[in-house]
Amino acid sequence: MKKLHITIIFILFFSIFAKSQTSTLTVNISGFENKRGNVFIAIFDERNKNSFPKKIEFAIDKKLVKVTNDIVSISLENLPLGVYAISVFHDENSNKKLDKNAFGIPSEAFGMSGDYTALGPPKFDNCKFTIKAVKQKIDIEIKSLF
Repeated sequence: MKKLHITIIFILFFSIFAKSQTSTLTVNISGFENKRGNVFIAIFDERNKNSFPKKIEFAIDKKLVKVTNDIVSISLENLPLGVYAISVFHDENSNKKLDKNAFGIPSEAFGMSGDYTALGPPKFDNCKFTIKAVKQKIDIEIKSLF
């Protein structure tokens, strides 16, 4: 009977502890050339790393927010601690997609988390970062290629 009580206490403690291990991530996005349209953000975890950044349906969270300031702050809540990558773009014409030119190069400003440089398509491993705290912030600057 004593083992049963200890097991129940352990399970309760673990479930409470596990629930408290989520984070609110504030993403500060800058680099807007104007205040037209929206900014789109998508966050991917390691389980969906092969979908980053193109297969938006596999993002664990995504938001579309009106651009009203030079810096737009977006909060992503209840994220388990772990490794993630973020993609953002300035949807100036509000068509809910990243517009590209005839060569497939983005014609709207975009950005990624991590150490991404605009030399080819972004990879999860180049854009990844770790959420380690209950409240965390990250800054992303969007850039236009033209």
